[in-house]
Amino acid sequence: MILAIDTGGTKTLFAEIDNGQIIHELRTHTPHTPAEYMALLEKTLKDSFSGAYEKIIITMPSDIENGVVKAAKNLFNEDFNLLESLQNITRVPVDIFNDAKLATLGATSGQGREMYLTLSTGIGAGLTIDGQLSHDLNSLEVGHMIIDNQEWEDIASARAFVEKQGGKLGSQIPEDDQAWQEYANNLAKGLLDIIPVLRPDRIIFGGAMSLNFDKFVDPLRSILQGSSLSARFPVPELVKSQDPERAVILGAIKYAEQNT
Repeated sequence: MILAIDTGGTKTLFAEIDNGQIIHELRTHTPHTPAEYMALLEKTLKDSFSGAYEKIIITMPSDIENGVVKAAKNLFNEDFNLLESLQNITRVPVDIFNDAKLATLGATSGQGREMYLTLSTGIGAGLTIDGQLSHDLNSLEVGHMIIDNQEWEDIASARAFVEKQGGKLGSQIPEDDQAWQEYANNLAKGLLDIIPVLRPDRIIFGGAMSLNFDKFVDPLRSILQGSSLSARFPVPELVKSQDPERAVILGAIKYAEQNT
């Protein structure tokens, strides 16, 4: 039995997994200081997840270096040695990953070059080749690409969309609203840089914004197909993650299966 903890910029999902099946889940807010985050973990492990786990798998929306969560504007504003801190509250072996990379493993089909793009508080991405994570691209941070003198995630993340719409969620914006054309334009600005570099056959969209996939996919596809890039590089298949809220947890299941 394993415990997977998907830490997002807004919420954290705990999932207990036995024989590849999720048997218990809990969602909570994500604290934004290391001390508050560790207090949340300690309390939750004591009150709700006190099983005999073989492993704990934790993901973070930031770079991870030797168990240290690097400072990220959507999470902690300081480096945080999570692995060392965990050793004070549990003796269970712990693996720590970037969330987008593990979600990539959970969301892709295992065929060809597949890129997973999570559109949430920020933008994260990962690449699999025939079902295996491309470890050469483990530090892929596409959300921080500079586009029009700002980071891509500042114009194309779910957070950026909600801010642009005055606090309205995508579910509150009609499909025929001009906001979706503008959002597709902002997504395309990053994808037109990514496609000729990574050459994905398929792009799977996850994160909060993927719940509005049907509202922005057609204008996005039209922009990509109408670009000069499409004459030299095939436009990838654009699809929605089957279970965007659990892509990280599904990735943890696959990772555990591959490493037993």
